[in-house]
Amino acid sequence: MNPQIKEFWQHLNKFYLANISVVAAVMLTIILMFFVQFKVESLQDEVVKAESEIAAFEDEIQLLEVEWVYLTRPERLRNLASRFLQDNSYMLASQIKDEGRLEQYYLVSYKKSEEKEENEVALSQNFKQSELEL
Repeated sequence: MNPQIKEFWQHLNKFYLANISVVAAVMLTIILMFFVQFKVESLQDEVVKAESEIAAFEDEIQLLEVEWVYLTRPERLRNLASRFLQDNSYMLASQIKDEGRLEQYYLVSYKKSEEKEENEVALSQNFKQSELEL
């Protein structure tokens, strides 16, 4: 072969190699952009779902707050207290003469509340540990 033709083909091969490299890089970029776009759309769907769940929980909280206000109206509580707390053996503050007598009336409920608080603390610690494990 003629050296000029050989040199021309080598030069042409370099040109094709450069073009093929550029085309491959562009195609790889297009494919990667497709996957990134798919992931972004997936994350946007998750955000919309989370926002709708948050809105539902906020509505539920608002409903529960309204229900709490309704159930704890002073006139309703007075009515319930007069109906169900007639003979409850509770003492008024003015009836207390000796602090030692308080244990006689409230010791059982105090022990129950301590056990309940201990259970709540244990549950919250278990919940925190399970969150850390995730």
